Amino acid sequence: VNEQPVVCFNVRKNYLAPYIMDTDLLKNYKKSFGKLDCGKSCIRFKRVDDLPLKTVETIFKEMAKRRK
Repeated sequence: VNEQPVVCFNVRKNYLAPYIMDTDLLKNYKKSFGKLDCGKSCIRFKRVDDLPLKTVETIFKEMAKRRK
């Protein structure tokens, strides 16, 4: 958005992780990820089925709105 990254993805041997560039926004949704391992700016998961996709979609949309 406006030539600034909104999210980056990292693939590791044991997990995948989207990195959310708005750490304050991620803090607001951490409870929605249940037992998933969340870092300061990432959400680590092993299978896509483990990730609440609607929540991730909401976060991405909010980040895009904030960056306009």
